[in-house]
Amino acid sequence: MNLDKIFKNTILLYVLSTVVFVVVSFTLEKNFLGEELYLIDSEIDLFIIPDLEETIFILILFLISLITFAINIISLYFLYNFKPIGKKLYVYSLAVMFILFIFNKGDVLSGPLQSIDYFGSLLEGIIICFLYFTPIKEKFN
Repeated sequence: MNLDKIFKNTILLYVLSTVVFVVVSFTLEKNFLGEELYLIDSEIDLFIIPDLEETIFILILFLISLITFAINIISLYFLYNFKPIGKKLYVYSLAVMFILFIFNKGDVLSGPLQSIDYFGSLLEGIIICFLYFTPIKEKFN
């Protein structure tokens, strides 16, 4: 099978898994977790830095996360079309998202939601492998 087609289908599958994760986490999360875990998840305090509960910090963190997520989605478009800027945008946006996860409160994931999250992470790794360890890397030079 053609490596370009596999790469493009992986990107499309990653976009689909991201959309499904966002929709499920904002609409059906309570059904998957159950009432008790949902209440525990909503009451988990931020534990890394005590001042994280300040409203301005949460707003800044949310805006940075939203901008990074948008850049990540735009980079997927560039990757799909083999534009060199897509490789840099994708890697940098992933790095920033991983740094932002340090400040996350540690949500409770259960069942299908956790599986979708793991599948998305797996696809991120596959895309990185395509970008650096296959002949596709030459299309981005």
